[in-house]
Amino acid sequence: MGALRGQRLWRIELNGTSAGATSTYFVGDYGRLRAVEKVPGVDAIWFGTTNEDNNGSGNPDVIRRSNIQ
Repeated sequence: MGALRGQRLWRIELNGTSAGATSTYFVGDYGRLRAVEKVPGVDAIWFGTTNEDNNGSGNPDVIRRSNIQ
C-alpha cells in the first residue's frame, strides 16, 4: 500500500480477512507514493509517485519498479 502523506510503502500481510504484520519501505525516499501493482510473472512491484505540486521533495512524478524482498 502506498502512502501519500506518510511517504512510504507499506507491506501488510493478509491472513484471510485479517491484516497481519506490517513493514515499511522507501520512507521519505521518493516522496508521496500512490498506486502499487505486482509485476506479472516476476517477484517485483511497480509503484507511482505524485510530487509535482511543488512540495519541496525534489522527486518528480514517475513510475518505479522494485524487486520484492
